[in-house]
Amino acid sequence: MQISKAAKRYAKSLLELAVEKGLLEEVYADVQLVQNTVDETHDLSVLMGSQVIPESKKVVAYTSIFQGKVQELTMRFMALVTKGGRSQILEMILESFVDQYKLHKRICIIEVTSAVALSAEMKKQIIAKLKNDHWDTYELNEVVDPTLIGGIILRLNHLQLDQSISTKLRTLKNDIDNNQLIAQS
Repeated sequence: MQISKAAKRYAKSLLELAVEKGLLEEVYADVQLVQNTVDETHDLSVLMGSQVIPESKKVVAYTSIFQGKVQELTMRFMALVTKGGRSQILEMILESFVDQYKLHKRICIIEVTSAVALSAEMKKQIIAKLKNDHWDTYELNEVVDPTLIGGIILRLNHLQLDQSISTKLRTLKNDIDNNQLIAQS
């Protein structure tokens, strides 16, 4: 999901406020709870994105679902965003908050996509090769995609290195196609 600039700004504001109030870990847990609830409840996701349902009804729904389960700061933030007409980007805000939380806590997210599952040893080697003093913790997420044929795609936070066989074959095909066009000219 492409996160909008507005969602990033709202998420940053929530992060800064949570840090200021000494509630960062609690708000992070709240955000995860809300995200999990949205993922498990299709109707809640539809409610958030709806432009037809009045914002006041959305706030009532959020309150009935999350009151007493999340911090007052989190409830007030969700109500503020919703009343401000931004409920359509609330899921993006929550996703951006998680990203910013991990940056704040110096957690490096490594996503490895490969054609086959990686062994525990291979995962350790990848983390060891990428370690540096900038990050305190490394979180490796693995995605298996047999269409890659071989090799890996490595995403480090938001940077990507594609060393998959399928991409190399596609590049080779494009190069051949381009050379044939040039030769025909």
